[in-house]
Amino acid sequence: MVIRRVCAWCGRDMGTKECESDCPEGVEDPITHTICPECKAKALAELNSISAKTTKPNE
Repeated sequence: MVIRRVCAWCGRDMGTKECESDCPEGVEDPITHTICPECKAKALAELNSISAKTTKPNE
């Protein structure tokens, strides 16, 4: 079964992927969520910024 991949952050269509045997049957339009490269880069930049502000330098 083929399932559609969608970015959970921005909703961008990320294409499809082949589902393994544990996919639910009877679902009309199966979807799985992931994170697109752009949203991943933004999220990592935000985390790095927060980390830089809260991390104390070694004394």
